[in-house]
Amino acid sequence: MIFITWANGFIGTHLINYFAENNILYKTDIGLYDLELKKYNENIDWYNILKDVDVIVHLAGKASEKVNKNDLKKKVSNRFDVEIIKFIMEYAIKYGVKRFIHIRSIKAHCEFTAEGTILKPADSPN
Repeated sequence: MIFITWANGFIGTHLINYFAENNILYKTDIGLYDLELKKYNENIDWYNILKDVDVIVHLAGKASEKVNKNDLKKKVSNRFDVEIIKFIMEYAIKYGVKRFIHIRSIKAHCEFTAEGTILKPADSPN
């Protein structure tokens, strides 16, 4: 079985549709993550969530926030991304998940954006 994190984003919604159309078993973390507090609910039973999971597809990451590359906001966002990955990987290791795949949506659309611009869904891929 596959566990998809942040499944309600651009890639996640397409992945869920693909899995559903092809009868691939999956679970998501929709409803388990508090965006306001920027953390997973403390009462999550990770054993029951991950007990039949072979693969985690981690889709979290801020892709379209306008920040200067030296900006503290970006450094905090990157640290947050790393902390979430570490948090999920600790449980993945503890409960025997065999594979961890990390994908950021920015790479689904293009390799880069011009300095100071925000990538929008209507933009052409480069």
